[in-house]
Amino acid sequence: MGAGLSYAAFAAMTPGYEYMNVAPTAWQSALQYRAILAEAADKPFEKFIYKYAERPYPRIILKHNGIGESTMWFMSAADDAERIQGVSLDAANVDECGVLIDGSWLLTMLISRLRGTVNMRNGRERPRQRRLSCITANYEVAPPWLWERMDRMFEQPDYFLSMVIKSEDNLSKEDIDSFKLVIPKDQWEMMLEGKKPEGSGEHFHVNSVTACEDWSLNRHAQYHLLEKEVPTPEWAYEENPGAGCVHFEMPSEARKGRNYLLIGDPGSDNPPRRNAGVIWVLDITDFPRQRATLVYFKWVYGNGTYDNFLTAYEYAYRKYRPLDSLIDSTGTQKLWNEQVLLDRGIQAAGMNFSGDKKGMLVAAMRLVERQLIRWPYIQGIRGQLLTYKLAEDNKLPQDIVAVLMMAAYFLRMYQWEDYAEEHQPETPVVMAPAHDTRQRVLTPPHGGSVLTG
Repeated sequence: MGAGLSYAAFAAMTPGYEYMNVAPTAWQSALQYRAILAEAADKPFEKFIYKYAERPYPRIILKHNGIGESTMWFMSAADDAERIQGVSLDAANVDECGVLIDGSWLLTMLISRLRGTVNMRNGRERPRQRRLSCITANYEVAPPWLWERMDRMFEQPDYFLSMVIKSEDNLSKEDIDSFKLVIPKDQWEMMLEGKKPEGSGEHFHVNSVTACEDWSLNRHAQYHLLEKEVPTPEWAYEENPGAGCVHFEMPSEARKGRNYLLIGDPGSDNPPRRNAGVIWVLDITDFPRQRATLVYFKWVYGNGTYDNFLTAYEYAYRKYRPLDSLIDSTGTQKLWNEQVLLDRGIQAAGMNFSGDKKGMLVAAMRLVERQLIRWPYIQGIRGQLLTYKLAEDNKLPQDIVAVLMMAAYFLRMYQWEDYAEEHQPETPVVMAPAHDTRQRVLTPPHGGSVLTG
């Protein structure tokens, strides 16, 4: 918000000022737009606001006799390049750049937009101010380009200005002490003071994970929900502070012959904490010749009960009419498919992790490494995959990873790989009765999995 207010002040004082904020998603960029309007309300600055609109993308136009008109644009990195390339700017701000995989290309393009001159009312010209700023939290899963650019910044201090907003500048001692109670001590310097992290990705490499992120899915959601005059039915996208995207939804094409797989890991807590329920629906039509595509993602706010998870799972079941449905039936969730879901008329197969968790992890790793699956950019998916450690499975938030593992193990029945030489399970994964009322056992013999019933 502070960056937006600072640039708003420049826009109100500089003739013909053009500013653009770019964030990973349209939702994040709209935060700065709304913050400026909220801060301006009932204050003298409000009289400078000539127009503002949120569709097809947020923008604010300032106008008074001293400046003529100045414009502030608020865009998504998922926007078509033509929209950004067609402007001349005084300043650009990239928010949360630590989650942008192709951020280096974006910065290069924005720098080329900081150009030209402005004709003023007195007949003179002024040069554009040419200011580019980047803001990010200190993500352990940030892409390599960000750290490479930071290293270059320290090597060429005459061309860059860097600052760490230290904890005590905006927080009280009590705030900092409370953070230290929940942040591991070895991460204090990284999380509180901006130290460069050492990196991660024990089981899922960052390059493999980001290769599965399909930003075109984000762009489609933005178009159907934000850019059309009337949002398209059956599309949904929701982000919440601290968790990022918690709901992504595309239309069902089950009646057109598309095949879907529904997977759920029940939970009663709230994202991004451990034991927050997760639901995926994958379009598996023509898999593995075509990549499985995530068409429904729900990171459920349980608020202490399983009711919201059950409601969301049933909704996905009715909407997508999946060919198969899976539910985690490990531990306290045993027999969920029989005793809970069947009461709602949902036929799902229970999958128990206790039999072959290592094998399921290997299947998930191979699915991602071979890029046989794609999903929209979702902060929680990337974060959990890159920080997941099997040895600390009972400590880390891993519900999203669990859903991916179930999906990958189940999809092996389509014989997309053979991992028997690398891993032999201690026991087969038993899948409890599903809609075909037969017990199904998946085993990983040479040549792929077989389905018996």
